[in-house]
Amino acid sequence: MAGRIILALEIELDRAHLDAVESDLIKALDQFDVACELL
Repeated sequence: MAGRIILALEIELDRAHLDAVESDLIKALDQFDVACELL
């Protein structure tokens, strides 16, 4: 699913903006993984 979101962003956004969004998405996913491990 995340791959599809990133693909859609690549079509609609410029590269620099996409890099920022992708970075934020990766951080959010990392935090989610940590939260899941704590449960």
